[in-house]
Amino acid sequence: MGFPFCSLGSKRGFWNNNLEKSPRLEASVLEMYFVRHGETEWNALGRYQGRSDVPLSGRGRAQAAFLAERVASIKPRSVFFSPLSRARETAKIALQVWEKVERATPLESLQEWDFGLWEGLSVRAIEETYGSAYARWRENPEGETPQGGESLQELRARVRGALKTIQETGLSPVLVVTHGGVVRAALMELFNLGGASFWKMRVSNCSIFWVSRRNGKFSLSLYNDDSHIKAEV
Repeated sequence: MGFPFCSLGSKRGFWNNNLEKSPRLEASVLEMYFVRHGETEWNALGRYQGRSDVPLSGRGRAQAAFLAERVASIKPRSVFFSPLSRARETAKIALQVWEKVERATPLESLQEWDFGLWEGLSVRAIEETYGSAYARWRENPEGETPQGGESLQELRARVRGALKTIQETGLSPVLVVTHGGVVRAALMELFNLGGASFWKMRVSNCSIFWVSRRNGKFSLSLYNDDSHIKAEV
């Protein structure tokens, strides 16, 4: 199954897929809103962050403030977030308008892909230091692993566990504030996508991906929607 909207950056799309076969979960309705954190200085410089705890920039905090108005319209009952500061701060700012969240939970499994020795480096620096490994990873992320880091298979397994926790304990609507790699991995798991889809997906800072589960099936209604971010940011 392809991801027809990835290259075009479309904001809306609808896919269905069976993932969870638990009778209890099949009978319930769950709305999940996945959000990537706001921009950091390393984002602006094109440096890989991974597990490095890089804070939001001023621009990133402004993006999160615009996100807050959108979150207020969603009215989430529960929030799950990566404990890395850029995601944690995005979640905090995004909830400044809507203050009726019943449960907020940090999840270690929502941390960004561990890029190992590549963290803090630009694409050019990685290519100069590690030769063709970066090109192979971009071409086939399932077949290459960042030096000293996490494989895509390990990332997917970790995110699979996070999705299980969110589905079993989340109060709908659920807001999930995390990272670009985790959002991609979550969509791969929910919609049974192969590794070739990973880099085709666009995940902008503070964009929203709306996934619904009804009768045991998942649908994607919003894809990389950042229409709440004002042009002047």
